Amino acid sequence: AQDDDNNSNSNSIAAALVTYEKVLKGRTGYAEAVRITFDTNLVTTNELYSFFLELHDTTKLNRQGNDVGTQYRSAIFYHTDEQHQAVIRSVQKRQSEGITVTTEVSLVGKWHTAEKYHQ
Repeated sequence: AQDDDNNSNSNSIAAALVTYEKVLKGRTGYAEAVRITFDTNLVTTNELYSFFLELHDTTKLNRQGNDVGTQYRSAIFYHTDEQHQAVIRSVQKRQSEGITVTTEVSLVGKWHTAEKYHQ
C-alpha cells in the first residue's frame, strides 16, 4: 500500500503494513473503496450520491455480490459538512422509498492506495 500523505517515515511504515491481501482477509478494519474526484460543474454531490445508492447494493450488510466481509461493506466517506448533509439526504430519500440502506457514512480517514496489481 502507498501512503498518499507523503509525510513522516512512520506514516510510510504504517502504510506498508496495509496491503490488499490483508484487507482481503477482513482483519484490518479497512474497506475496499474507490476514491472519486469529480467536477461539481458537471455533476452535483447530490447526483453523485444518489447514483451510488442506486447502482450499489446498499441492502446487504458487509456484502457486495459474492464477496462477504466487513471489507466489502457499503460505505461513503465524506470530506466536508456539505457532503455529509448531501449523503444523509440521499440515504433518507432511499429509506423513505422503503429501501434498506446499510451504507456506512463516515468522515474520510487515511487513504491507502492498493498495490499496482490491484488497480
